[in-house]
Amino acid sequence: MKICRMMFYSDYITDEQLIKAVQNSSHLDKCYIGLYEKNWSGTKHNNINTKLLYNLNENTEIVYITDEILGISGKEPPNIIETHCRNYILEKSKQNKYDFLIVQDTDEFLISEDYQFMINEYIPTMIQQGYDSCAIRLKNFWKNWKTILVNEKEVIENWPGEWATFGLVLNPSMRFTNIRDHTFENKCGVQQESFLFHGSFVHNDDNLLQKINTWGHSNDIDFKKWYQEKWLDWTPETTDLHPSTRPEIWKQAVPYDGPLPKECY
Repeated sequence: MKICRMMFYSDYITDEQLIKAVQNSSHLDKCYIGLYEKNWSGTKHNNINTKLLYNLNENTEIVYITDEILGISGKEPPNIIETHCRNYILEKSKQNKYDFLIVQDTDEFLISEDYQFMINEYIPTMIQQGYDSCAIRLKNFWKNWKTILVNEKEVIENWPGEWATFGLVLNPSMRFTNIRDHTFENKCGVQQESFLFHGSFVHNDDNLLQKINTWGHSNDIDFKKWYQEKWLDWTPETTDLHPSTRPEIWKQAVPYDGPLPKECY
Protein backbone atom coordinates (compact mmCIF):
# COMPACT_ATOMS: atom_id res chain seq x y z
CA MET A 1 0.00 0.00 0.00
CA LYS A 2 1.28 3.44 -0.96
CA ILE A 3 0.38 6.39 1.29
CA CYS A 4 1.08 10.08 0.63
CA ARG A 5 0.34 13.36 2.38
CA MET A 6 -0.60 16.82 1.18
CA MET A 7 0.12 20.14 2.85
CA PHE A 8 0.64 23.74 1.72
CA TYR A 9 3.43 26.26 2.16
CA SER A 10 2.83 30.00 2.54
CA ASP A 11 4.46 33.19 3.79
CA TYR A 12 3.53 32.86 7.46
CA ILE A 13 4.94 29.34 7.79
CA THR A 14 8.38 29.60 9.37
CA ASP A 15 11.34 27.51 8.24
CA GLU A 16 11.28 25.66 11.55
CA GLN A 17 7.58 24.85 11.22
CA LEU A 18 8.00 23.54 7.68
CA ILE A 19 10.94 21.33 8.66
CA LYS A 20 9.04 19.91 11.63
CA ALA A 21 5.95 19.30 9.50
CA VAL A 22 7.99 17.28 7.04
CA GLN A 23 9.72 15.38 9.83
CA ASN A 24 6.37 14.41 11.34
CA SER A 25 5.51 12.35 8.24
CA SER A 26 9.02 11.34 7.14
CA HIS A 27 8.03 7.65 7.17
CA LEU A 28 5.37 8.11 4.45
CA ASP A 29 6.01 7.22 0.83
CA LYS A 30 5.54 10.82 -0.31
CA CYS A 31 4.84 14.24 1.15
CA TYR A 32 3.46 16.71 -1.40
CA ILE A 33 4.04 20.36 -0.47
CA GLY A 34 1.72 22.58 -2.46
CA LEU A 35 2.80 26.12 -3.27
CA TYR A 36 0.12 28.20 -4.95
CA GLU A 37 1.46 31.19 -6.87
CA LYS A 38 -0.19 33.64 -4.46
CA ASN A 39 -1.37 33.71 -0.88
CA TRP A 40 -4.95 32.49 -0.45
CA SER A 41 -5.96 36.14 0.01
CA GLY A 42 -4.68 36.92 -3.50
CA THR A 43 -1.58 38.89 -2.45
CA LYS A 44 1.88 38.07 -3.76
CA HIS A 45 4.27 35.90 -1.78
CA ASN A 46 7.12 37.80 -0.14
CA ASN A 47 8.57 35.31 2.33
CA ILE A 48 9.05 31.97 0.57
CA ASN A 49 12.33 30.17 1.26
CA THR A 50 12.84 28.33 -2.03
CA LYS A 51 16.31 27.16 -0.99
CA LEU A 52 14.83 25.35 2.00
CA LEU A 53 12.19 23.68 -0.18
CA TYR A 54 14.89 21.87 -2.13
CA ASN A 55 16.77 20.70 0.95
CA LEU A 56 14.01 18.81 2.72
CA ASN A 57 13.61 15.05 3.14
CA GLU A 58 13.88 12.79 0.11
CA ASN A 59 10.22 11.85 0.31
CA THR A 60 9.04 15.44 -0.30
CA GLU A 61 7.92 16.84 -3.64
CA ILE A 62 7.20 20.53 -4.24
CA VAL A 63 4.06 21.08 -6.30
CA TYR A 64 3.95 24.55 -7.86
CA ILE A 65 0.39 25.54 -8.73
CA THR A 66 -0.71 28.46 -10.92
CA ASP A 67 -4.06 29.80 -12.06
CA GLU A 68 -3.15 28.70 -15.58
CA ILE A 69 -2.55 25.11 -14.43
CA LEU A 70 -5.87 25.11 -12.58
CA GLY A 71 -7.76 26.72 -15.45
CA ILE A 72 -9.18 29.49 -13.26
CA SER A 73 -9.04 33.30 -13.29
CA GLY A 74 -7.52 33.63 -9.82
CA LYS A 75 -10.31 36.00 -8.83
CA GLU A 76 -12.46 33.26 -7.30
CA PRO A 77 -13.14 33.25 -3.52
CA PRO A 78 -10.21 31.86 -1.49
CA ASN A 79 -12.04 28.67 -0.50
CA ILE A 80 -12.72 27.89 -4.17
CA ILE A 81 -9.08 28.42 -5.11
CA GLU A 82 -7.86 26.29 -2.21
CA THR A 83 -10.27 23.52 -3.19
CA HIS A 84 -8.91 23.59 -6.76
CA CYS A 85 -5.36 23.36 -5.38
CA ARG A 86 -6.26 20.42 -3.16
CA ASN A 87 -7.89 18.61 -6.07
CA TYR A 88 -4.82 19.20 -8.21
CA ILE A 89 -2.63 17.39 -5.68
CA LEU A 90 -5.30 14.73 -5.17
CA GLU A 91 -5.32 13.96 -8.90
CA LYS A 92 -1.52 13.93 -8.95
CA SER A 93 -1.61 11.37 -6.14
CA LYS A 94 -3.97 9.17 -8.15
CA GLN A 95 -1.80 9.44 -11.26
CA ASN A 96 1.21 8.33 -9.24
CA LYS A 97 -0.67 5.25 -8.05
CA TYR A 98 -1.05 6.12 -4.38
CA ASP A 99 -3.77 4.30 -2.50
CA PHE A 100 -4.43 6.76 0.32
CA LEU A 101 -3.98 10.51 0.77
CA ILE A 102 -3.42 11.94 4.24
CA VAL A 103 -4.89 15.45 4.56
CA GLN A 104 -2.61 16.96 7.17
CA ASP A 105 -1.85 20.66 7.02
CA THR A 106 1.56 22.14 7.81
CA ASP A 107 0.48 23.12 11.32
CA GLU A 108 -0.96 19.71 12.25
CA PHE A 109 1.01 16.96 13.99
CA LEU A 110 0.50 13.37 15.12
CA ILE A 111 2.26 11.55 17.92
CA SER A 112 4.66 9.08 16.27
CA GLU A 113 3.01 5.98 17.74
CA ASP A 114 -0.38 7.16 16.51
CA TYR A 115 1.03 7.74 13.05
CA GLN A 116 2.42 4.21 12.97
CA PHE A 117 -0.94 2.84 14.12
CA MET A 118 -2.77 4.76 11.40
CA ILE A 119 -0.41 3.58 8.65
CA ASN A 120 0.08 -0.03 9.69
CA GLU A 121 -3.31 -0.92 11.13
CA TYR A 122 -6.13 1.61 10.85
CA ILE A 123 -5.85 2.70 7.21
CA PRO A 124 -5.41 -0.84 5.77
CA THR A 125 -8.39 -2.03 7.82
CA MET A 126 -10.70 0.81 6.78
CA ILE A 127 -9.83 0.29 3.11
CA GLN A 128 -10.48 -3.43 3.46
CA GLN A 129 -13.86 -2.69 5.03
CA GLY A 130 -14.92 -0.38 2.20
CA TYR A 131 -14.56 3.07 3.79
CA ASP A 132 -13.97 6.17 1.63
CA SER A 133 -12.30 8.35 4.22
CA CYS A 134 -11.58 8.87 7.88
CA ALA A 135 -11.94 11.74 10.32
CA ILE A 136 -9.78 12.48 13.33
CA ARG A 137 -10.17 14.64 16.42
CA LEU A 138 -8.31 17.94 16.74
CA LYS A 139 -6.67 19.54 19.73
CA ASN A 140 -6.31 23.26 19.02
CA PHE A 141 -3.52 25.22 20.70
CA TRP A 142 -3.09 28.90 21.49
CA LYS A 143 0.21 30.82 21.26
CA ASN A 144 2.25 27.77 22.32
CA TRP A 145 1.95 24.02 22.82
CA LYS A 146 1.27 24.42 26.53
CA THR A 147 -2.03 26.25 26.11
CA ILE A 148 -5.09 24.53 24.63
CA LEU A 149 -8.42 25.92 23.45
CA VAL A 150 -11.58 24.48 25.00
CA ASN A 151 -15.32 24.81 24.67
CA GLU A 152 -17.28 26.44 27.46
CA LYS A 153 -19.23 23.32 28.41
CA GLU A 154 -16.36 20.87 28.48
CA VAL A 155 -13.38 20.32 30.72
CA ILE A 156 -9.96 19.48 29.44
CA GLU A 157 -9.87 15.87 30.66
CA ASN A 158 -12.97 14.87 28.69
CA TRP A 159 -12.81 17.25 25.77
CA PRO A 160 -13.80 15.29 22.65
CA GLY A 161 -12.19 17.81 20.30
CA GLU A 162 -13.31 19.07 16.92
CA TRP A 163 -13.27 16.74 13.94
CA ALA A 164 -11.44 17.09 10.64
CA THR A 165 -10.95 14.97 7.54
CA PHE A 166 -7.65 13.13 7.95
CA GLY A 167 -7.44 10.88 4.95
CA LEU A 168 -9.06 9.81 1.69
CA VAL A 169 -9.10 6.53 -0.19
CA LEU A 170 -8.00 7.44 -3.70
CA ASN A 171 -10.82 5.87 -5.64
CA PRO A 172 -11.54 7.30 -9.13
CA SER A 173 -14.47 9.50 -8.04
CA MET A 174 -12.87 11.00 -4.92
CA ARG A 175 -12.77 14.81 -5.05
CA PHE A 176 -12.65 17.72 -2.64
CA THR A 177 -15.85 19.79 -2.69
CA ASN A 178 -14.96 22.63 -0.30
CA ILE A 179 -11.46 22.77 1.20
CA ARG A 180 -11.40 19.52 3.26
CA ASP A 181 -14.97 18.45 2.52
CA HIS A 182 -15.14 15.71 -0.09
CA THR A 183 -17.36 13.37 -2.06
CA PHE A 184 -18.79 10.21 -0.51
CA GLU A 185 -19.65 6.88 -2.07
CA ASN A 186 -19.67 4.65 0.96
CA LYS A 187 -18.83 5.68 4.52
CA CYS A 188 -16.40 7.65 6.66
CA GLY A 189 -14.36 6.00 9.38
CA VAL A 190 -13.95 7.73 12.74
CA GLN A 191 -10.56 7.45 14.40
CA GLN A 192 -11.29 7.96 18.08
CA GLU A 193 -8.01 6.71 19.57
CA SER A 194 -5.76 9.48 18.25
CA PHE A 195 -5.61 13.26 18.10
CA LEU A 196 -4.29 15.65 15.50
CA PHE A 197 -2.44 18.42 17.34
CA HIS A 198 -3.36 21.66 15.60
CA GLY A 199 -1.01 24.62 15.90
CA SER A 200 -2.81 27.08 13.65
CA PHE A 201 -2.45 29.71 16.37
CA VAL A 202 0.94 28.67 17.70
CA HIS A 203 2.73 31.78 16.43
CA ASN A 204 4.52 34.81 17.73
CA ASP A 205 2.80 38.16 17.26
CA ASP A 206 4.47 39.05 13.97
CA ASN A 207 3.86 35.68 12.30
CA LEU A 208 0.25 35.61 13.43
CA LEU A 209 -0.33 39.10 12.05
CA GLN A 210 1.16 38.05 8.72
CA LYS A 211 -1.05 34.97 8.71
CA ILE A 212 -4.35 36.76 9.28
CA ASN A 213 -3.42 39.30 6.60
CA THR A 214 -2.72 36.67 3.94
CA TRP A 215 -4.82 33.57 4.61
CA GLY A 216 -8.12 32.75 2.99
CA HIS A 217 -10.19 33.97 5.95
CA SER A 218 -8.82 37.52 5.87
CA ASN A 219 -12.19 39.06 5.02
CA ASP A 220 -14.35 36.90 7.30
CA ILE A 221 -14.37 39.29 10.27
CA ASP A 222 -12.68 42.48 11.50
CA PHE A 223 -9.29 40.89 12.08
CA LYS A 224 -7.66 44.15 13.12
CA LYS A 225 -10.04 44.32 16.08
CA TRP A 226 -9.71 40.60 16.84
CA TYR A 227 -5.91 40.76 16.74
CA GLN A 228 -5.82 43.59 19.26
CA GLU A 229 -8.57 42.44 21.61
CA LYS A 230 -8.18 38.66 21.54
CA TRP A 231 -4.53 38.15 20.64
CA LEU A 232 -2.40 41.05 21.86
CA ASP A 233 -4.57 41.83 24.90
CA TRP A 234 -5.15 38.17 25.75
CA THR A 235 -5.06 37.02 29.37
CA PRO A 236 -6.10 33.61 30.78
CA GLU A 237 -9.48 35.21 31.53
CA THR A 238 -10.15 36.27 27.92
CA THR A 239 -13.08 34.39 26.37
CA ASP A 240 -14.66 33.80 22.94
CA LEU A 241 -11.40 33.44 21.04
CA HIS A 242 -12.34 31.84 17.74
CA PRO A 243 -11.74 34.29 14.86
CA SER A 244 -15.11 33.85 13.19
CA THR A 245 -18.75 34.83 13.53
CA ARG A 246 -18.98 32.14 16.24
CA PRO A 247 -16.16 33.12 18.63
CA GLU A 248 -17.65 31.00 21.44
CA ILE A 249 -16.44 27.83 19.66
CA TRP A 250 -13.14 28.47 21.42
CA LYS A 251 -14.44 29.71 24.75
CA GLN A 252 -11.13 29.90 26.55
CA ALA A 253 -7.45 28.95 26.44
CA VAL A 254 -6.27 26.89 29.43
CA PRO A 255 -2.97 25.25 30.48
CA TYR A 256 -2.13 21.89 28.91
CA ASP A 257 0.43 19.40 30.25
CA GLY A 258 -0.58 16.29 28.32
CA PRO A 259 1.36 14.34 25.69
CA LEU A 260 2.59 16.04 22.51
CA PRO A 261 4.23 14.96 19.26
CA LYS A 262 8.00 15.22 19.56
CA GLU A 263 8.02 18.04 16.97
CA CYS A 264 5.95 20.19 19.31
CA TYR A 265 8.40 20.30 22.20
